[in-house]
Amino acid sequence: MKKFLKAILFLCALSSLAYADEAAPVVAEGTASSMSAEDQKDAMDILERMRAKIEKEEEKAKLAAEARELGVSPSEVASMDNVEELLEAKRA
Repeated sequence: MKKFLKAILFLCALSSLAYADEAAPVVAEGTASSMSAEDQKDAMDILERMRAKIEKEEEKAKLAAEARELGVSPSEVASMDNVEELLEAKRA
Protein backbone atom coordinates (compact mmCIF):
# COMPACT_ATOMS: atom_id res chain seq x y z
CA MET A 1 0.00 0.00 0.00
CA LYS A 2 2.84 2.36 0.88
CA LYS A 3 4.56 1.74 -2.48
CA PHE A 4 1.29 2.38 -4.29
CA LEU A 5 0.85 5.78 -2.58
CA LYS A 6 4.46 6.70 -3.32
CA ALA A 7 3.97 5.77 -6.97
CA ILE A 8 0.80 7.90 -7.20
CA LEU A 9 2.57 10.83 -5.54
CA PHE A 10 5.52 10.46 -7.93
CA LEU A 11 3.23 10.38 -10.96
CA CYS A 12 1.37 13.48 -9.77
CA ALA A 13 4.65 15.35 -9.30
CA LEU A 14 5.88 14.22 -12.69
CA SER A 15 2.70 15.31 -14.43
CA SER A 16 2.85 18.69 -12.65
CA LEU A 17 6.38 19.25 -13.94
CA ALA A 18 5.37 18.28 -17.46
CA TYR A 19 2.41 20.65 -17.34
CA ALA A 20 4.58 23.48 -16.00
CA ASP A 21 7.06 23.03 -18.86
CA GLU A 22 4.25 23.22 -21.41
CA ALA A 23 2.52 26.21 -19.84
CA ALA A 24 5.56 28.40 -19.16
CA PRO A 25 6.40 29.40 -22.77
CA VAL A 26 2.76 30.17 -23.54
CA VAL A 27 2.53 32.58 -20.61
CA ALA A 28 5.81 34.26 -21.51
CA GLU A 29 4.82 34.67 -25.16
CA GLY A 30 1.35 35.93 -24.26
CA THR A 31 2.56 38.76 -22.03
CA ALA A 32 5.34 39.89 -24.34
CA SER A 33 3.20 40.17 -27.45
CA SER A 34 0.08 41.66 -25.87
CA MET A 35 1.71 44.88 -24.62
CA SER A 36 2.51 47.68 -27.00
CA ALA A 37 5.47 49.98 -26.50
CA GLU A 38 3.17 52.67 -25.11
CA ASP A 39 1.61 50.22 -22.64
CA GLN A 40 5.07 49.13 -21.52
CA LYS A 41 6.09 52.76 -21.01
CA ASP A 42 2.94 53.43 -18.99
CA ALA A 43 3.60 50.33 -16.90
CA MET A 44 7.17 51.44 -16.22
CA ASP A 45 5.95 54.91 -15.22
CA ILE A 46 3.47 53.38 -12.79
CA LEU A 47 6.18 51.12 -11.43
CA GLU A 48 8.53 54.06 -10.85
CA ARG A 49 5.80 56.03 -9.05
CA MET A 50 5.04 53.06 -6.83
CA ARG A 51 8.74 52.59 -6.05
CA ALA A 52 9.03 56.24 -5.06
CA LYS A 53 5.93 55.95 -2.88
CA ILE A 54 7.26 52.82 -1.18
CA GLU A 55 10.65 54.44 -0.55
CA LYS A 56 8.91 57.48 0.96
CA GLU A 57 6.81 55.26 3.24
CA GLU A 58 9.91 53.31 4.30
CA GLU A 59 11.66 56.56 5.16
CA LYS A 60 8.65 57.67 7.22
CA ALA A 61 8.62 54.34 9.06
CA LYS A 62 12.34 54.62 9.73
CA LEU A 63 11.95 58.14 11.13
CA ALA A 64 9.01 57.06 13.28
CA ALA A 65 11.00 54.14 14.68
CA GLU A 66 13.93 56.41 15.42
CA ALA A 67 11.58 58.87 17.12
CA ARG A 68 10.20 56.09 19.32
CA GLU A 69 13.75 55.05 20.24
CA LEU A 70 14.55 58.58 21.35
CA GLY A 71 11.36 58.80 23.37
CA VAL A 72 9.36 61.20 21.25
CA SER A 73 5.68 60.56 21.87
CA PRO A 74 3.21 60.30 18.99
CA SER A 75 1.32 63.33 20.29
CA GLU A 76 4.45 65.47 19.85
CA VAL A 77 4.74 64.44 16.24
CA ALA A 78 2.24 66.50 14.24
CA SER A 79 3.63 65.49 10.87
CA MET A 80 6.52 63.50 9.46
CA ASP A 81 8.26 66.73 8.50
CA ASN A 82 8.25 67.66 12.16
CA VAL A 83 9.93 64.36 13.15
CA GLU A 84 13.33 65.30 11.75
CA GLU A 85 13.32 68.57 13.69
CA LEU A 86 12.33 66.79 16.90
CA LEU A 87 15.02 64.14 16.40
CA GLU A 88 17.70 66.78 15.88
CA ALA A 89 16.52 68.61 19.01
CA LYS A 90 16.59 65.41 21.09
CA ARG A 91 20.08 64.48 19.84
CA ALA A 92 21.51 67.90 20.70
